[in-house]
Amino acid sequence: MNDRPNDFLTPLLDNLPTAENPHLDELVASIGDCVPDHATTQLEAFEHAATLVPRTGEFRVLDLGSGFGTTKAQFETLNPGLRWNGVDIARRWDRRDRPLARASRKYNGVRIPFRRNTFDMVFSKQVFEHVRHPEPLLRDIRRVLKPGGVFVGSVSCMEPFHMASMFCFSPHGWKTINADAGLKVTFLASGIDALSLGLWHFNRDARQGRPFKNSNLNIAIDALAERGDMDWRRANVLKVLHAGQMIFTAQKAY
Repeated sequence: MNDRPNDFLTPLLDNLPTAENPHLDELVASIGDCVPDHATTQLEAFEHAATLVPRTGEFRVLDLGSGFGTTKAQFETLNPGLRWNGVDIARRWDRRDRPLARASRKYNGVRIPFRRNTFDMVFSKQVFEHVRHPEPLLRDIRRVLKPGGVFVGSVSCMEPFHMASMFCFSPHGWKTINADAGLKVTFLASGIDALSLGLWHFNRDARQGRPFKNSNLNIAIDALAERGDMDWRRANVLKVLHAGQMIFTAQKAY
C-alpha cells in the first residue's frame, strides 16, 4: 500500500469506502476508453506532454497561454529540432509590464495568429478555466494543428476560484466539447485531486505532503484497487471523477 505522507491521509486509508460512487458506471461508460487500465502515477502536464515529443526531427509546439515563456527552454531540451511558439492574451492579472517571451505573440483569446496545419502539438497548462469562449478556441486549436497533431495539457475540474477563472470542466464535459470541435480525447487522467487542491488553495502552508505529485485522495483510491475492490480502469476513472485538475491528450483526425 502507498506510503502515508501526512496525518490527513491516515483516516482515508483506515476507512476506505465499501460502496462505489453511484455515478461511477456512467462516467466509466463516458470516458473509460481513454483512461489507463493499469496502475499509474499522478501526472503533471509538462511531464505528460514530454512523453509525446520525438527526440529527433522537426517538431513544432505552440504553448497556448504561454505567459512568460517558461516552457520554451523545457521543450527545447527534449529535441534539438523542436520549434517553440507561444500565444497569450494582451492583459493578464500576473503580467504587469513584463514582455511576452521571445517567439510569443499576443492574441484575442479565440483566433490563434498562425496558419492552418502549422503545429504538431498545442500545449495548454491550466488555461481553459480562464478562457471566456472555450469552444471557439478549441475549434481554432484544431485548425492550427497538423493532421494527427495533438492537443495536450491540463485543465481545472473541481478547482476553487482563482486568477479570474471562468469555468470548471467535468471529465464528460471536457471530452464532449473537444469532440464537438473535432478533437478526439485519447487520454484522460487525474492530476491533483479536488480535496487536496481545495486544501492547498485554502492554506498553501498546510502540511499536505506533496499534493501536486502524490495527493491524498488519489492515494486512497489507488488503495482500493490494491485491495482488489475494483480494477485499475475503474479506479482511474474514479480518480478523474474526483479530480481537481485533469491531464489530457486530444488528437486531430488525419
